[in-house]
Amino acid sequence: MSSHQVTKVRVVCHDLRPNLNHWSIFLLLQDGESSIQLDTVSAPGKKGKKVLSVKTCKYRLPHSALKHWDFPVDPFELAGRNIPFRIFQREVYMQGRDYYRTADGSGEGCRWWVWNVMYDFCIKGLIGLDSYEKIKAKIKYVYSSDGSKELRKIARGQFPDRDHLRGVLIRTKQQELSDEDSDGGVFSDGHDD
Repeated sequence: MSSHQVTKVRVVCHDLRPNLNHWSIFLLLQDGESSIQLDTVSAPGKKGKKVLSVKTCKYRLPHSALKHWDFPVDPFELAGRNIPFRIFQREVYMQGRDYYRTADGSGEGCRWWVWNVMYDFCIKGLIGLDSYEKIKAKIKYVYSSDGSKELRKIARGQFPDRDHLRGVLIRTKQQELSDEDSDGGVFSDGHDD
């Protein structure tokens, strides 16, 4: 998995039920057919704590996707070359994004996690610096299948959490995202799209 070449970073807003989304990141691979999903899942036996889930997928967009936004690997830094998955993976671990404590123990916070990971990728030069602002404008909303969106605040959790399962990586085989690990946390900075 570490040698796979990433061509784009895709942020996905999953449709779970009215006024409830889950957000995750898909790293689109050079083969044009598959991806690696970066997601958070509940830590076993740890209420309000999440750990990183890394999943190889035989698809690039899950059935649950309501909206998605693509960000190419930064062409200025890399002259159009792809970036190995291991570079993205290392950045997630180096920034302590492999574990997370939700704001109030409710399990909400997938948007805050995605927002922070995208920020890290921008600062590292893995994707364009404007990618952070572009996703910030989208992630502050909850989207519905009827096309509507609602501005909501995000539950801001904590990174890093020393009491958490540091370094635990949960891997699942090639399968679609389970809707079981959903939350409704959102970001709000008071501005519209």
